Amino acid sequence: MTNSHTTWSGTLALGSGLVVYVGPGSSATTHRHDAIQLVWSPSQPIHVHTEHTSTTTHAVLIPPRQSHGFDANGDDVAILLIEPSGALGQQLTALANDLSASDVEARLAGIRLPTSDDGGSVIRWSRHLLTALIGPDTQHSPPPVRPEVLDAIGFIDAHLDRAPLLTSAANHVALSPRQLRRSFTTEVGIPFQRYVLWRRLRAALLAVDDGTDLTTAAATAGFTDSAHFSRTFRQTFGLAPSDVLPLITIAETDFPGT
Repeated sequence: MTNSHTTWSGTLALGSGLVVYVGPGSSATTHRHDAIQLVWSPSQPIHVHTEHTSTTTHAVLIPPRQSHGFDANGDDVAILLIEPSGALGQQLTALANDLSASDVEARLAGIRLPTSDDGGSVIRWSRHLLTALIGPDTQHSPPPVRPEVLDAIGFIDAHLDRAPLLTSAANHVALSPRQLRRSFTTEVGIPFQRYVLWRRLRAALLAVDDGTDLTTAAATAGFTDSAHFSRTFRQTFGLAPSDVLPLITIAETDFPGT
């Protein structure tokens, strides 16, 4: 979301496997990243271009690694970036390859943007939005998260500065690496290493939001330096931290069931 005229000033809610921006939208020059991206402007259409098409529409769902850009002209938008490797991501990738912009727009008809800028409210609203997009009959809730997996999540958060390894976390919770890997993908919805990456990015962003300089925040979250963090951030989200950090409130919230 590299902007040519700065109007990004909404709420950016960050969870494990999901980033949601709600607020005034600017322009994004052509870029691509690992996430699935939904861009939705319920009031005014936006101009969107991909490597295949150029169109004016209210909504577009873009699969991972596809070049794209858009111009929202300052109108209120919702932009969702979803981790592609979990069950939800696989469903959305299939939809992104099958649905036209008019199909996506029709599925979201009647939904309104959230009225609260609280991060938790924005994340809960995004679940409602994605359910409408996917359909209630195809979205399956993950099984309950076992205590061993919850302990592994705690271990990850306690060791982010060392980029925790699967083997170390498995030893900590007395599971084999294979068992923990399988449980993570099934119960958390994201493979172990991708989950670690999201937690590291999240930790660095929250540290910056609390007033820590970017270099220190990156090191605390296990990145080699601020440049390493910035490259990873851009690859994952399609934007540079410097484009949005001065403007956007980052909410400390999560996205269970991704």
